[in-house]
Amino acid sequence: MHLFRGDLGISNIYGREVIAIIKEGFSRSIFLMMIAWALQGIIGIGLGIAAGKNAGKIKDKIIKAYAIIFASTPSFWVGILLIIIFSLKFKIFPSSMGSPVGVLKEDIRFIDNLRHMVLPCATLVLVGVSNLILHTRSKVIDILNSDYVLYAKARGMKKNKIVNKFAIKNLILPGLSILFTSFSELFSGTILVENVFNYPGIGGLTVEAGLRGDAPLLLGLVLFSAIFVYLGNRICDLLYLAIDPRLRGKDETKK
Repeated sequence: MHLFRGDLGISNIYGREVIAIIKEGFSRSIFLMMIAWALQGIIGIGLGIAAGKNAGKIKDKIIKAYAIIFASTPSFWVGILLIIIFSLKFKIFPSSMGSPVGVLKEDIRFIDNLRHMVLPCATLVLVGVSNLILHTRSKVIDILNSDYVLYAKARGMKKNKIVNKFAIKNLILPGLSILFTSFSELFSGTILVENVFNYPGIGGLTVEAGLRGDAPLLLGLVLFSAIFVYLGNRICDLLYLAIDPRLRGKDETKK
């Protein structure tokens, strides 16, 4: 009954309501996750289309090699590498925290928060686009080898026009699927990356709750992550119905 009322108990570490702690941590993480997720979609699908359109060429080989390498690379290792290069060596971006240390909250500018977010976001994007690139590339190659595309080529239609007219339209639904199903990977990846950069959010809460045995907080975070992933998949289903009228017809038939 307490769970249905939104009462997840009291944290053993902080002595506060679990739901309030999760809200506070998530409010810091959601902006990072949403920017990384949007960039993953734009870059991943864009590079996947470029690779599929140039299958077998040097551009395709470079993009495919990048995707395969980063698909098997741990996100925390990429984060440490970015810190070494851009924070310690070139001193372009801060290496940790979500805002400048020793500055009053009201004196922190939005641009300061963005600078602290660059490296964590870049880490999530560099690793997260890999599967999307490979999936999109494979789908583009299948579409370009289909009968109706071969017929369009025989009529003299240029490859760029074929990709814009046929490939992109047929990529929308599969692309949405893999983009929204990556919510679980994004959530877990954010936890690791936030700890590498000491970014204040759900990542630090999860690790601290696990290491210090805070069962109420840990169970609350697990429940929250399950709801987060479910909502992502549910939004994808609704977008499917909005984009493809044929699916709405099937849904009404079942009813």
